[in-house]
Amino acid sequence: MTTLADTVAFCSVLEFRLKGPEINVPADSAVFWMEVPYGNSKQIWPGYYLGNGNYAINYAPKQAEILRYHITSKIPGSPALAGELVVSNRWPGKPNETDYLLGKNWYSDSSDPEKYDGKLQGGKTLLKWRNDILADWGKRWEWLRVD
Repeated sequence: MTTLADTVAFCSVLEFRLKGPEINVPADSAVFWMEVPYGNSKQIWPGYYLGNGNYAINYAPKQAEILRYHITSKIPGSPALAGELVVSNRWPGKPNETDYLLGKNWYSDSSDPEKYDGKLQGGKTLLKWRNDILADWGKRWEWLRVD
C-alpha cells in the first residue's frame, strides 16, 4: 500500500490494484470498499473484482491533504488494509512510471499562483466562465425535457 513518501496531485485519478482470493461474482459487483475521511464526514468508494485474484479501485482526491484511507472487504481471506499518501495542490504533479500516457494534447488548469481561487489551482480561470458554462448546461438539460 502507500505511505507518506507517495505524492499525487489532487483531482488526479488513482487506481489501486490488489491481489486476493479468486472468487465467483457477477461482473460489476462491488466486493470491497475504501473509506476516506472528507471534512466532517467520510466517503466510501467501491472496489471491483477483475478476475484471477485481481481487484481494483479508482479514487480521485478532491483536495490537498495528507490522506489516510482504509480498505475493507467481507470476502474471506481478504486482509483489511490501510495507507496514507500526500495529495498536493499542483497539477499535473511529478511524473511516475505507472502514469497513464495522456497523448500529445491535454489540458489543465494554470499552475500560476495568481490564478488560484483559494486552494483551487486555476480556479479564477473557471470563475471567469462559470455563468456561461452553467447557462449552457441548463439549455442542454432543457433538450431532455419531455412534456
